[in-house]
Amino acid sequence: MNITKSTLIYHDSLVTPAFREAVLKQLDRCKKDKRVHVKPLMKMIDHLLLGTSHDLESKKLPLSWPLLNSMRDGTGTNRTFVAKSFFKIFRKWAFALDVEPYDSRRGQVRVLKSAKIPDALLKARDELFAAPLSERTVYIASGEPGRLLTQEERLAAVSSQMALARSPEAKFVLNYMNSLPAEIFDTVLDKLPAVYAKISKIQDDDIRNHQVANCHQVASYPKPICKPVEKTTRIFAVGGSFLNLKSCYRDELLSDWVKLDLNKCQLIVVSSLWAVPSIRTAISKSSQGLWAEIAHHCDADLTPEVKDKVKKATYTTVYGGGRTKIRHTFDGALTPQQADRFLDFPMIDRLFKARRNQIEDLYDSESRVDAFGYEMKLTETGKIKRYKQATSILACEAQSYELKILYPVVKYISEACTDGCPIYATAFLHDGIWIKCDDANRLQVHLEEIRQIISQESQRLLKVEMTAEIVVPEHLRLDKAA
Repeated sequence: MNITKSTLIYHDSLVTPAFREAVLKQLDRCKKDKRVHVKPLMKMIDHLLLGTSHDLESKKLPLSWPLLNSMRDGTGTNRTFVAKSFFKIFRKWAFALDVEPYDSRRGQVRVLKSAKIPDALLKARDELFAAPLSERTVYIASGEPGRLLTQEERLAAVSSQMALARSPEAKFVLNYMNSLPAEIFDTVLDKLPAVYAKISKIQDDDIRNHQVANCHQVASYPKPICKPVEKTTRIFAVGGSFLNLKSCYRDELLSDWVKLDLNKCQLIVVSSLWAVPSIRTAISKSSQGLWAEIAHHCDADLTPEVKDKVKKATYTTVYGGGRTKIRHTFDGALTPQQADRFLDFPMIDRLFKARRNQIEDLYDSESRVDAFGYEMKLTETGKIKRYKQATSILACEAQSYELKILYPVVKYISEACTDGCPIYATAFLHDGIWIKCDDANRLQVHLEEIRQIISQESQRLLKVEMTAEIVVPEHLRLDKAA
């Protein structure tokens, strides 16, 4: 689902004086022309090197009109601003970059395609990461002295957004996550250099830059601050965090904690809401695993890349993507012929038909109610916008059950935590949580209780039993702990 109206504006990054000097050196030629304003170019470099936001669908760095406009005048409201002219100036005085084709009339956001970032700036960014946090004493664009915000200041900065939380359950989870002791996240900092070294070797420039930027934020603020977002029940981290890293790197950073995911959550939810029990049957009867079975149907080996693309294509089907868009999802991981076989997989075909029926029903009823009783109304009238809003509403309805089912898990953990045997839900990401508990025996008791909670809540809400995939660190397994 694309960001249909980006409200992202530029915020000055706190860096080391050496990093700021490297950026100024890159723009040294600007001194030859007094008409060139250096600060907007510095802000753009800051965004390209350290920006952590990304378009929800393409996962690429956004370059929306309000964001670029805010780099120019600070407010993002100057109606005379022309992004094309800004890009032209940047390419002339800084370095080359390209953007992906987009159509704003379809709600698409301009995103970065590629950027030829000079080696000197990449080296400066690596040195910035390696430097102690105490050396980040200057804002990159303004040049004003600064310091890292305290946890209290970070919470105060998002306090006004907490009103967007749709339910008491969401507010509870937000308050719980944001009040966790900061020292819990010390192990994340310990593992960060090794993860950063692996991320630095990623070949794809866009992916590497985005992941590196998030590592920089983790180095500054290992504990995420969470916030609600308008028009969804999902909870997101403010700015960059380990929650924005690819799962393989995030799992390594959080490997000391228990990882819990609701098994095939969105597929199970829509199988109930859309009355398609055959989806659950396809999941339960797959002896080799659903993703492996789909890959086999496509005549493809289940490599990590293929698995990632198959999952993405499946959920793109759930969330309204058309056949052309789904084919593009594979992006070279499968041949066109293999992508066509994916579309022919029986469960995918049933999803298409069920989704079409749900959209037609929504066109008639013009509203849906999510798991928390919040009514979402269909208000658009144009054909394209009406379809996009309908698929967005269906997605939000299904996603609301993630928090509804996991809320009692977080509540249980908060009540089970004692001074003698602490247990924490350390991170929350859509249909999964991470748990810290250093007592292997007590952990097993807690996990059994949590499994029961998930089973009971899913049956109460959806009339189906949902299970959890739980990964316990080796040092906490009972067969190893002894």
